[in-house]
Amino acid sequence: MISDNLRHIRKEICKLSQSKVSELTGIPQTTWSCWEHGIGEPTATQAALIAKVFNVPLETLLETREPL
Repeated sequence: MISDNLRHIRKEICKLSQSKVSELTGIPQTTWSCWEHGIGEPTATQAALIAKVFNVPLETLLETREPL
C-alpha cells in the first residue's frame, strides 16, 4: 500500500520526521499522517513531488509488494 511505502521511505530511507517532510513538500503534517495511516492518498501531482523530494522513482511509492 502507498501508506506503507510513504512511511518506510520517510522513516527508514530518508530518516525524516513528518514535520520535516511537511516543511520540504508544503504538504500539511496532518495530511501526511492521514496518508501513512491509510486515510486518503496523495494526488498524482503530490506523489510526483514526494518522489522528487525523496529522490525515489514514482513507481517506488506506488508499488504494492510486501514489504517494501
